[in-house]
Amino acid sequence: MVTEQKVIETVGKAFWDHWHLVLVIVGIVLVLLLVSGIVYYIFKRKKAQAAKNSIETKKEPLKSSALRKIWKNFLKEMPGDLRRHTMVFDHFIVFGGWSSGKTTLIDHYTDWQGYAREFYPSYTTNPLLQIYLGSKALVQEIPASLLSDTSSDVRKALFKLWKPIFRHQTPTVVLVLNGILASEEDHYIEYLTREAQYLRGKINILSAICKKPVRVRIAVTHLDLMEGFSEFSEYLVKKGISLNMHLSSNDDISDLSMGLEPYEKYLTDTLLTLPADQYLKAISFLRGAPKLFEHLKFFAGKLTGQDPLSAAPQIVDICLTSLEENKARLSNPFAAHITREQLEKFDPYRRHRRIASALGLIALSLLMASFLYELDLVKQRQQEASVLSASFSEGYERKIHDLLPDQYFEKHYFLRFTPDFFKENHQAISRVLVESIRRHYLYPRLDSYVLASGRKDMIGSLTKQMSDPTKHYIEIRESMHDKYIYVVGLLYATKSNALGKLMQGNIDHISESLSVPDMIIEDYINYNQPDWPIAHEIPTVSLAQRGNDLGQIEKMIAFHGRSYFQYISKLYNQPIINENDLDKLLHETDHFLMIIRQFDIHQFYIKLMSVLKQETDLVINMDDSGANQFGWQKDKIKQFLVFIKGSSLEPPQKPENLKFEGLSENIQMMLHYNKVKTDVPFKFSFGDEEYIFSPKKWNDALNRSKICVFLRRAVAYYKTPNGNLFFPSEYDFEDIVMNPTNDGGFLFIGKARVDKKFTKNAIERYVKPQVTDLPVLIKSLPVPDQDKTDFLRFFRREVDFYGQMYADSYRKFYLQFDIQINSAGALRFALNQMFEPSSSFMTFLQTIKENTQIETGNNEYLMIIAGKMKDFQFIGKLLDEKNGVYPELDKYKILLDQMKTDLQQEEDLRVAGKNAADDPFAFTKSSLTPLGKIAFAINRQEKDSYLVLTNRWLESVGISRQWRDIFLAPIWTAYFLGMNEVEQKIFQSWSEITIANIDPLYNKFPFNPQAVDEATLDDIRNATHPQGRFWLAFQKTIAPYCHLDNGQWKKDPGPYGLPKLPSDLTATLSQISELGNRLWNKDGSPRPLEYTAKANPLPKVLPDEPVPVLAHVTIGTTSFLSFNQQTNWITFKVDWPYECAASVGLELIPHKGDVKYKSTVELPSTSWCFYKLLKKTEEYRDMARSSVSGGQKGKSYWLKNEIRWVIDPTSDKIKSHPMEIKLTFKKDPWELMLLKRSP
Repeated sequence: MVTEQKVIETVGKAFWDHWHLVLVIVGIVLVLLLVSGIVYYIFKRKKAQAAKNSIETKKEPLKSSALRKIWKNFLKEMPGDLRRHTMVFDHFIVFGGWSSGKTTLIDHYTDWQGYAREFYPSYTTNPLLQIYLGSKALVQEIPASLLSDTSSDVRKALFKLWKPIFRHQTPTVVLVLNGILASEEDHYIEYLTREAQYLRGKINILSAICKKPVRVRIAVTHLDLMEGFSEFSEYLVKKGISLNMHLSSNDDISDLSMGLEPYEKYLTDTLLTLPADQYLKAISFLRGAPKLFEHLKFFAGKLTGQDPLSAAPQIVDICLTSLEENKARLSNPFAAHITREQLEKFDPYRRHRRIASALGLIALSLLMASFLYELDLVKQRQQEASVLSASFSEGYERKIHDLLPDQYFEKHYFLRFTPDFFKENHQAISRVLVESIRRHYLYPRLDSYVLASGRKDMIGSLTKQMSDPTKHYIEIRESMHDKYIYVVGLLYATKSNALGKLMQGNIDHISESLSVPDMIIEDYINYNQPDWPIAHEIPTVSLAQRGNDLGQIEKMIAFHGRSYFQYISKLYNQPIINENDLDKLLHETDHFLMIIRQFDIHQFYIKLMSVLKQETDLVINMDDSGANQFGWQKDKIKQFLVFIKGSSLEPPQKPENLKFEGLSENIQMMLHYNKVKTDVPFKFSFGDEEYIFSPKKWNDALNRSKICVFLRRAVAYYKTPNGNLFFPSEYDFEDIVMNPTNDGGFLFIGKARVDKKFTKNAIERYVKPQVTDLPVLIKSLPVPDQDKTDFLRFFRREVDFYGQMYADSYRKFYLQFDIQINSAGALRFALNQMFEPSSSFMTFLQTIKENTQIETGNNEYLMIIAGKMKDFQFIGKLLDEKNGVYPELDKYKILLDQMKTDLQQEEDLRVAGKNAADDPFAFTKSSLTPLGKIAFAINRQEKDSYLVLTNRWLESVGISRQWRDIFLAPIWTAYFLGMNEVEQKIFQSWSEITIANIDPLYNKFPFNPQAVDEATLDDIRNATHPQGRFWLAFQKTIAPYCHLDNGQWKKDPGPYGLPKLPSDLTATLSQISELGNRLWNKDGSPRPLEYTAKANPLPKVLPDEPVPVLAHVTIGTTSFLSFNQQTNWITFKVDWPYECAASVGLELIPHKGDVKYKSTVELPSTSWCFYKLLKKTEEYRDMARSSVSGGQKGKSYWLKNEIRWVIDPTSDKIKSHPMEIKLTFKKDPWELMLLKRSP
């Protein structure tokens, strides 16, 4: 808060300290604005008076100023007083179509004709615009030809007409409609729609100018032609009832459907007032009015419809009018709001009088303000000048400079246009400042130089020779002496005398020698006056032996000049000047110029002494003898040296910041740069030699050398290629964006962008001109061939790198494009859209074609770039247009169209037309949708599948595999979608056929040893027989997707590993297949089960135990007998579908006795007798116990292929421990029948 308060106080104080200045500035601004307005007004008036009285009828196209000129002609013919009065008139703009009666409406409802007879002109001679001037209204009639013209020319012409008129007032628009057309229903609706659209367009122009809604009156004409209108309107006129319908807002438009219902209350009075025939006609009109007003409601709705770019017009009145002459009228669409009293009170000159008074007051105020302001400035300057005179401070020279008159008037520029009220004061201030310069700069230096020179009167001779050991002291005295003379000369110098002109020509030297700012020296000379006395003693001045000094300098010039001109003559004849040689030359040139400058200083000193002697009363002794007259033309030589000093091998710009265009421009600039306007040679003599040097020759050598330096630096800097040297830092191309319309997220997907420098526009605009012109330019340069070769090698490397970057960009761009479809419907939609000219797919191909097909001509560099694009040549082939079509691409389109047709059919015609016997997969396909059938054909790699056909087409076009994905995308999409269906069918079918046929076997004997129920022959046939239900169903639905390989079923390797199969399918198939092979012959008959086994030796005999003499195992007709000797392997068969008996037993002889006893386990004739006998073994019991006790899942039933039956022979006749009967099988018999569920 404290800071803000300080700021406010500071600003306030500054304002009150300079209020005169503020007032003057404000006054000047006002005067300038007023003068500008007057000048502009006069200019416009003169321009209007010079215009033609009329313009020709509209021509095509309509000039934007045509209507404005008509308006100006109308104003020009109007008296000045009346022109100003029209500013307060009500303005109307009348629109209407052909035969709407708008002109007659204006004639009958305005008084313009009477006004015209009184010499108040309207303007009705030009068909483009007719203007009517009434007593209170000004009407513009827009012809129907302009109303229906929607060209930009008409819009510009109307805008230019209305903008100056209606910027500050809003007109009323009168829309004229032909009411009699209402009887033609269809045509009238069309007429109203068209008129509303035309009218809204023109009204929108007014809305834009006025920046608010425009008031609209709708005048319905030709109603006198409708039966009963004239009778009804005459009645209303007599009763003073208006036929105007006022609308307070656009919301009232809906009330128009009521028509003339409010007037029905007058029917009773009409019946009593009008004759019967007229009353009936009036009733007829009222009955037909609702149809008319329905049309008006329709028209108003169209006219005021929503438009996001403009405000809707406001309909304020509906006027029902008659075009009959000599009829009283109560419904006037041109009713004005201004009154006669308002017109009479309007004073058009009031503003002029006020302006004149304001101007006088402003002028008087300006004079007073300028006087006060200048008085304030004078006082301030006097005070500052007194302070500067009294003391010396930092920045003294700037402070004095700012107080001098020229700076004073420049700082306060407007004072140049006002009287100088304080001329004498300004002169006095200047004198004080000049005296301050003397006091603080010149007098102190004068005294110090006299003191340093040893004698105050400076009388004496400086006659020491250069070899004198006191030379250093003499040079110091000479330096102080010189400076003393400079100060004396400056004290007497004025702007008007010769001394001042001499000093002004050597200000830089004097400023450096005296250590006085050049600004102080120049200000002193400009403002010093000869009648202002010097209040300081000036001693006698002497000059000695300056001639000898000049002679010494001339000797140095002679010696240095000879070697210099020999060296430069050598360089002049070299085609190329290297940087070291030029640096040496410039160093020698600087040294030569320094010697000449010493000569000039000595000459200036002598001239200064001479002028002092002529223009002052000082006592000056001069002796200029001793100068040699060496033959050289100093001024010409100096001019030549200055020319050489300006030599440089630096190019206009450093190549580090340039691209090829900049390199080319710089080379062109250097090649044609000629700082020598005319090749006037430098001719001069030096000693006994005459020299002639051509500026153009030197300039050409420098240009050649600059180009060499430039080329070498460019090649050295750009060692690593970057591919960007063809382009400026900024350029107005757009990047190429993939899928810009859908953001790469719908159907045609992919987000990729190609930099704008890798476009055909970029090549045409920047690359092609460079690769065409720059090599030609380089080859034509007057530089060594090696420099050309090095640069062109560098250029070729950049072209090659750019071409590689270009091609890589489109490779990445190409590979990003894809199709993402999740349903068959989306696929059909994509196929419909794919080949539309504006589709993402076609745009993608066109974009690549347009930007990779580069026209090379014979340009080797363009050929390099084009060679990088060979991967995309196939796109040019695809989009090679012939007779409006792309023959090659159309082949692909036909394929996809056929696929689209297949997708839309209920039945695949290609399958339906074949005999099922010809197609082993006909049944499989018949269960699939068209999409599934397409996928099935692709999976089976059928020769007429869309994948095979498309790849065949791609091969014919020559499209390599890496670029095929986008063309195969619709095919693979159909494949993936169809495979989803196929997989569902597989899983469903597998579930159904296994549940129905395989699952029952898992819980039935002998496939599950512990099962109670036995598998029936039908169960086994359904599950395992080649013609059983399981295999038949499998062949119809699942067989196409897997195959049998060495007895094991395996999944077919379809594209992308599809379809997926149930995890247990192949293992289960292998089990069932293997089981079926055991159970059935190839002819489908039951196949006996084969087993190979041998009997083991009899059990060992324990003491006092019966002795086994025979053991037997009988299965059907096969028996295994053991007699305690080595037995052989026996292969036996079991006819499993049939019943048989089975038994196992022992014959024993007691320990003491010879009677044989038998102990037997017998099974009656039954199915699966062998496996039922196996259930009597100990191994089965062990397995059962393990199962009951929760044994390890999946544990083998048998530890070995040895089977034991335990026989207990104990009876009432014999006592014995249980004995084992053993058989050994080559293969576990249970494994032949066991079914294991796959996980």
